[in-house]
Amino acid sequence: MFQIFPWDEGMLTLRDYYNISLGVTIFCTPLALIGIFTNSAAIAVFLRMRRSVTSTYFILVTFIDLGYLLLIFPYSVITLVLGHRLAACSYVNLIFFLYLNYFAGSALRKLSNCVTMMISLDRCFVIAFPVKARAFQHLRKPKLYVLCFACLSFLLRVFSLMKYRIVRVHDPQGECSGDFVASQFYLDTVQNGVAFIVDTARYVLFTYIPVTSMALASMSMIYILARHSKRNKESYQQHQAPATTVRNSVDLQMTAGADPQSTASVGPQDSDMSKSSMRAKGPEATSTPFFQLSRQQSLTVLVYTIFFLLLALPDSLQILLKLYIPGFFIGGKEMYLVTTASVIYFLLDVVSSAMNFFVYIASGSLFRAEVCRLLRQMFRCK
Repeated sequence: MFQIFPWDEGMLTLRDYYNISLGVTIFCTPLALIGIFTNSAAIAVFLRMRRSVTSTYFILVTFIDLGYLLLIFPYSVITLVLGHRLAACSYVNLIFFLYLNYFAGSALRKLSNCVTMMISLDRCFVIAFPVKARAFQHLRKPKLYVLCFACLSFLLRVFSLMKYRIVRVHDPQGECSGDFVASQFYLDTVQNGVAFIVDTARYVLFTYIPVTSMALASMSMIYILARHSKRNKESYQQHQAPATTVRNSVDLQMTAGADPQSTASVGPQDSDMSKSSMRAKGPEATSTPFFQLSRQQSLTVLVYTIFFLLLALPDSLQILLKLYIPGFFIGGKEMYLVTTASVIYFLLDVVSSAMNFFVYIASGSLFRAEVCRLLRQMFRCK
């Protein structure tokens, strides 16, 4: 018999642990249901839109979020129905927690982090180097990149399963007992060298690198968009100044009694000069419309990435503490911190699902037109 909980003063009892888990489940189950509906609606609309690299990334991350929510939703329902009796159901714990919730669900959650990182990095590259982005369009393959990250995520998750087992847990106070999915990291620390290395690699590759990359990409996008807006404003003022000078000179000549025909040739010459000056600018002038077309989409990606980043930071902190501080997740005060991070982590799923749907409604004209068309078909309105 293993005793994985140190029942000392100031630590949680087993019943307290299940009460906290039940409270988290009660709070998170409606959020999962909302996330399932918003993801389904987003997929129905995204599949009808014109395909681009960014829209393909959003379709993939929506499918990933929906798959994650569908995997963990049955376990949440079973937890609500059985309550504390779930501790006596070893096979339910094994199937729904260890394999569905932990293995597949968590692998999809980490994959969503990587896809969001790729969305922000791709958009940052597009607005920083628009001409090169069009030249290397054939190298921007979202499906291939996501498939590679998915294989790596599930492969690392398989190796990390070696540190988990179902053990018999008994509360000395007699309040609650049953089977529990325990981590061998807290049971047999000597035999967990490989699992610890694999977990560290998984957290670095799928948590800390994506979070850091999203933060750097967000700051870069803000800087590039602000710089280009300032440049457009200065260019507009410079183009307005010659036109105002020509208009004022024509008015002065008309006032002085000059021949209007002699001044009429100023306009075409000025337009020819402006055309030649635009041709002289080369690729920069041709890239400006491309940048402006993607500016609205870049703002959408920026808002989405910032929300995702802010909600991912608490979970990254609790993963770091849980990985390097043995027994941290079963402590008294620490457990409430991990519980709060778990709730925020679940909110991240719902927010990422809702952001896919509602951000495009607010910023994409094509998306709004598609939503209005679907609503007209649904309610049969002319």
